[in-house]
Amino acid sequence: MDPNSVPTAKVRVQFQSGRDGTQGLSDAGGHIPSVLLRDTSGRNLGGLPAKGAKLGSDRFQNYDISIANSDLKTLEVMMETLSGDGTTTGTKSLDDGLCLAQFMWTPGESMLFSQDRKGVISGDLFYLCGYSWYYSGKTHNGYELRCGWLDGDNSNGNSVHGMILNTDILGSGYIESYSKNYPNPSDICYWGVNFSGGASPHSKRSLPLEKYGSKAYVTAGPGAIAICDSPTSWGPSMLSLEEGIFCDMVTKTKLPICSPDMKDRCVSYNSNHGPASGRARGQRNLTANKLSRDEVSFDSYELHYLVKSDLSGTVIDHGSEV
Repeated sequence: MDPNSVPTAKVRVQFQSGRDGTQGLSDAGGHIPSVLLRDTSGRNLGGLPAKGAKLGSDRFQNYDISIANSDLKTLEVMMETLSGDGTTTGTKSLDDGLCLAQFMWTPGESMLFSQDRKGVISGDLFYLCGYSWYYSGKTHNGYELRCGWLDGDNSNGNSVHGMILNTDILGSGYIESYSKNYPNPSDICYWGVNFSGGASPHSKRSLPLEKYGSKAYVTAGPGAIAICDSPTSWGPSMLSLEEGIFCDMVTKTKLPICSPDMKDRCVSYNSNHGPASGRARGQRNLTANKLSRDEVSFDSYELHYLVKSDLSGTVIDHGSEV
């Protein structure tokens, strides 16, 4: 028997979180949402009643939802609890935000049009539709996926509280024809998915300055310019060695790396790959040179490499020599 096959009269859903940094920098893991399934007539087919379970960073979790042998139409994913029967929404928000790298659904073969209705979305959909996102540290066929923030109390101010996914468009049997008729990628935000935002943030204590402190990412590739230029990015500050740019995520300011010709109003990157000078092996840090608090939040940062892996969890870029 194929271990990946879905049992009769069930729909399998999979949540995959973004990859975490060293010492839990990105905190990409969080509460697992509830899921409601409906058929083409809008009737409830069953669901996954969220009860406060959590998914760690850089993890995936499968759930098999028992349903009638019907035609799956929509999936409603919500950052709130459900009653025990999985049919009615509760009142408790799931307030530990999850940065969702990928969400997949697969109806069992006994269901009508099961192959057409199965599908998957990545966190890039959040970015595309104007909601909070960050880099997931996950790659697929050489492409680096984003992760999108699901959060019951909207602590970052622009997260998603819930989403309704339409398999008439997002199902693998329909997405290709839809894309031909609607070549603008943002069209899918108005037809394929319906997002609901969270309430206004309860406080400003969840801003990156408070959440991440003086920790930031460093990457050998690009990334700092994109997160600084995006009004919806949310997460740790980042240094891109390829771009020669540091992005302070609190001020959303791009700062150049210092050079022999540029010693002021820049940042200095220092790394150590050996046990010399009493410093820990692999320690990295960044120092701000003559920059104001309007430009940079701290005088120095502790840097952690943004490790990248494929969707199976195999590390493909550990940055040990960066």
